[in-house]
Amino acid sequence: MMSLRTIQRIAFFVFVANAAKAAGGGMPQLDSTWYGNQLLWLAISFVLLYVLVSGFIVPSIQHVLKDRSDAINDAIAEAEKAKREAESTRGNVESAIHSARSKASELVMVAQADNNREAQEAFAKLDHELHRKSDQAGARIHEALAKAHTEMGSATADLAAAITQKLIGVGAEQTSKVRKKA
Repeated sequence: MMSLRTIQRIAFFVFVANAAKAAGGGMPQLDSTWYGNQLLWLAISFVLLYVLVSGFIVPSIQHVLKDRSDAINDAIAEAEKAKREAESTRGNVESAIHSARSKASELVMVAQADNNREAQEAFAKLDHELHRKSDQAGARIHEALAKAHTEMGSATADLAAAITQKLIGVGAEQTSKVRKKA
């Protein structure tokens, strides 16, 4: 069960060996009588090689290159999609940060306003309390001054009467009569 090709090869080698004996043992490639046969086998070999390369090797290489190109294009598309998503996410994050900062600023302003209002209320209360206590203290001082003035007037009168009594020898009753007359 030899293939046709194997039989052809054997026949060719037998033919070449016989021709080499007849030519005197020289190289058949350089013998011009064999050029036609060599060109025929060159053409057959070229056609077989061309069919083999174009039928099996080139399609497999093209398939590999197409797969590679598709994989590269898919990776580029996926990278661009990820880039767009990242930019979108970045925009969302920046927006959220800006929103959070403005909200925090508003909260700080509200807290400061509340603190200022509470401080003003506390200062107003304290001021009112201080004025009330100052007024009470002023009233007490005024009362104490009036009382001291009254006591001082009576003490002065007593002192004057005592001095007059010692100097003149007149009693306090007589001094008050003299004062009334004057």
